Amino acid sequence: MPECTKFFDEMREAFGKEVVDDAIRSGRFYAKEAGHELGGLSDWSGSIAVRDMVLNTGVSCGIKR
Repeated sequence: MPECTKFFDEMREAFGKEVVDDAIRSGRFYAKEAGHELGGLSDWSGSIAVRDMVLNTGVSCGIKR
């Protein structure tokens, strides 16, 4: 998994080894490359799609419409 390893190393450098390794072990991270899998698939059944979110109404950043 050379591409995944490169990505994990970059994330460890940015966020710290413990944070990234904990995310992988706890199933909050999932990667698949060349038939190899790492981490765990999350249950997204209770999630909200981005298309259903109101990300910015303009009020919070002071923009008046």
